[in-house]
Amino acid sequence: QSFLITPLVVGLMAVAKPFILTLLTETWAPAIPFMYLICVTYLMMPYENTCKEALLGIGRSDIVFKDMVITKTVSLATIIVAVVFTNSVHLIAVGGIVATVVSLVLYSTQMFKYFNYSIKDQIFDLGGAYLCCAIMGVATFSLNFLDLAAPVTLLIQVPFGAAVYCGLAKLFKIKAFEDTLKMITKRGKKDA
Repeated sequence: QSFLITPLVVGLMAVAKPFILTLLTETWAPAIPFMYLICVTYLMMPYENTCKEALLGIGRSDIVFKDMVITKTVSLATIIVAVVFTNSVHLIAVGGIVATVVSLVLYSTQMFKYFNYSIKDQIFDLGGAYLCCAIMGVATFSLNFLDLAAPVTLLIQVPFGAAVYCGLAKLFKIKAFEDTLKMITKRGKKDA
């Protein structure tokens, strides 16, 4: 899940500017920072979902519920502060990132408590895919500095980002990449 969804989110962050300018025109340019913030918010969602499913699998829906209450409270508190004290729309979006970080800390701790899955092991297991995403994101984003027309930049960035990510996944021998290739190969043979 993380192997497929995370690079899509990182890729969307990297192409946010030409994506918005191409599809929504220059009028929507102020929305570009919000696209960045939203992508950061959803960056760890695949891992969070995996943790939720693991906890639900052992019958601990109460923990999932408590975590949801805590993260939603943090998000709501940020919205209230943004509206009442700062009147900042950006801070509302930042609130989503803060809630995501809180959720990540909670679930990481619970993975260790209930599954003896240490923080170190979690970082090690996720690190390869996220490192590939980070490199791909920076490389793809750097193409924005070529100062080409937005549609042209977007057409270059999408295949470039996919190629960089797949190349890095193969280079680092990411297990999820190998599993995905095997699954595609098996499905191709069945269809044949």
